[in-house]
Amino acid sequence: MNCLEASEYLLNLISRAQGLPQKSPLEPLLRLASKNGLLIAIGDALGGADSLPKPYDHCYRQAKQLEANSITIISKLLTQCKSDGLPLLTIKSFLPFPYADNNIDVVAVEAKVVEQYRELLHYLGFVRHRNLADIREPKKEMYIHSGDRDSNCVYPKMHLHRTISWNGVVYLDPMKIWSRHEHRNTRGAVVPIPSAEDELLIMAAHVMFENKYITLCDLAYFEWLIGRDFDWDYVVEVASDRNWQAALGEFLSTAYALGNLLGIPLKVGQEFSLPMKFSFICFPLIVPLPRTLRPALAKLWQDVMAGRLKELPRQLFTYFPVDCLWMYSKARRKIRSF
Repeated sequence: MNCLEASEYLLNLISRAQGLPQKSPLEPLLRLASKNGLLIAIGDALGGADSLPKPYDHCYRQAKQLEANSITIISKLLTQCKSDGLPLLTIKSFLPFPYADNNIDVVAVEAKVVEQYRELLHYLGFVRHRNLADIREPKKEMYIHSGDRDSNCVYPKMHLHRTISWNGVVYLDPMKIWSRHEHRNTRGAVVPIPSAEDELLIMAAHVMFENKYITLCDLAYFEWLIGRDFDWDYVVEVASDRNWQAALGEFLSTAYALGNLLGIPLKVGQEFSLPMKFSFICFPLIVPLPRTLRPALAKLWQDVMAGRLKELPRQLFTYFPVDCLWMYSKARRKIRSF
């Protein structure tokens, strides 16, 4: 079973609830699922840890503990936020299928009183963790649970965002997204999330402006999002207003091409002239540098022409040393470490 076949099986499992192949070896599927944030999904489908070979049984148990702790923590945080009258939005963290991220991303919608959000995180046992990422992400803070000192317990990190930005550049208006937010019932926790359209915009910006790679988990969520009543005009309008419609087009082109290769035709509501071509497919898939740099420079130029000169120093720092060197190096290291 090659990577493309294994990827198709996994997406069918997530998106269409199709069973796993009976005669195919599990190891390639489990390895691919582990790399793409889908180990819980395949483990649940197989019946739990006892159905998985080593070392995936241990990895699955840890992922399930991370999932359970994430639900407990976000439930407590939301309860406290509601009690204190603080609106809180979660992004990229709670999906409509079995999934657990190492990080919970929350947006302090009332950024002017961000200190109150910090106090709540401290109250729940989280402490501020400073590292080099603070240089490239000045609008985001990382917190680690004090329980991480116990090697037998797995806690998510908390990422507290004061706006919706990547590497210091703002791409979306948190107040606008909050005005359209929805709720998702995740393992009994009712979590505030962006609308489907805003979720796709966040995914696109995250892939193009920070991660520099796309995962099978991204594609599975992409298909789920656009399978609902979906307002493509809104998506294009928001990206255009923020001058990153070129990056949106590159992301949609990539998703469209990958969906076709995996037998999942994605109905993308925007035309693009240069569909992606791939000589080799293995997920997570790094988006080539020219495909992310060109739209970043297009945004920079349009912002300059619009008179947004205050943003220029940050963009020059972000789009050159950070994006071209730091983020691509980080993406390659992360993918090799899977």
